[in-house]
Amino acid sequence: MKNKRGLKRYYRSLETRQLKIQENWMKDSYFSYDKIWIDYYGFRGINKRKPHLDCLFRNFDQIADQASSNTTKFQIWIWLNENNSKDDCIIIHSPNPINSFPHKYENFSETSNFKNSELINYINQYSGFKKLFLSGYYEDDNGKQVKENFCILFKENLGESII
Repeated sequence: MKNKRGLKRYYRSLETRQLKIQENWMKDSYFSYDKIWIDYYGFRGINKRKPHLDCLFRNFDQIADQASSNTTKFQIWIWLNENNSKDDCIIIHSPNPINSFPHKYENFSETSNFKNSELINYINQYSGFKKLFLSGYYEDDNGKQVKENFCILFKENLGESII
């Protein structure tokens, strides 16, 4: 059985954790789908996932303010995977020599495709965000194509639009 010492302290630290854009990203003066994660553990239950999501949403505007200090156009959004929190992150994108800008999402729905009612109820409490739902495929460890549902959350008047 895995040792669970220090978990209370870890979860309490999430309540005050301040996320920032890495200094080397700011020096480059561009963002190429740069991701800011809370962790990379992949919690599945809402009870363990909620404190991480709270931290993402709480820090979203601060990160947007930090990105806007670069004086370049940028896009910013939160990416949530329905079934696994290891992909939950804030994504920042701007004109850069690596990828095209602006990024535009297509084939999305504003109606939820999530089966996880606890997660959708949690997402819906954030009324300041526009929500887009889409599906994608990835290859698992066995080489099998797996369909995943995602939610993208962004603020319409913050940075360049992603739709």
